[in-house]
Amino acid sequence: MPEEQLPETMNAVTAVNLALRGTEGPVYGPLTFTAPASGLTVLSGRGGSGRTALALTLAGRMASTTGEVTVLGKTKRWPSLAWSRLMPWIGT
Repeated sequence: MPEEQLPETMNAVTAVNLALRGTEGPVYGPLTFTAPASGLTVLSGRGGSGRTALALTLAGRMASTTGEVTVLGKTKRWPSLAWSRLMPWIGT
């Protein structure tokens, strides 16, 4: 089966006011950003800055405290449950 092509002008990821707060304070955010569907996007930052938690949120493996994220056209808003059920392509 041929791989589906995304339009070059489409964003693969759009996040609006995405934030995670843990028991000891903020982990990341609030963040608002886009990552284009084409090219390479790098997530960088100092140790302890929340990179892994943000990557897990974008992959549907960790819930954010607040905000909205759209990945390949599927949108999720927090607070809410069952984010990973909306992201069936994760791990494939």
